[in-house]
Amino acid sequence: MTEINSRNPLAGYSPDATLKEAPSGATKINGAIDNYMAIGAPLNGVALSFMSDSRFWNVRPSPKNSVILLSCFDSGLQVEALPSGGLKAFKSISNGGNYYLGWAKKESDVKSVGVLNLAKKVKPHK
Repeated sequence: MTEINSRNPLAGYSPDATLKEAPSGATKINGAIDNYMAIGAPLNGVALSFMSDSRFWNVRPSPKNSVILLSCFDSGLQVEALPSGGLKAFKSISNGGNYYLGWAKKESDVKSVGVLNLAKKVKPHK
């Protein structure tokens, strides 16, 4: 799960519902819980909690194409840990019309604080 076009992805998301009822125009699912960032929480609820109109945003993201959910059927997939240092960005470099693009590393202006804070709050499901 990530948020694009943001300098601090997922910083506006709260693991605990910020509202008891769904916002106007949205529907609360049957059996809804107030925290889906828990081990054992239903995956459909986890995914829906990141929708831009869910009860879990302190600061709502853009309603169109701002939060991306990725999934994989391979339960043995190793997920790379987020590095503790600053994130890196890459800038393309043209070497001319008949050559492949080159890539140069640069410091990123994207912060990992929101993602790291969210990861710290994951807890066992009751």
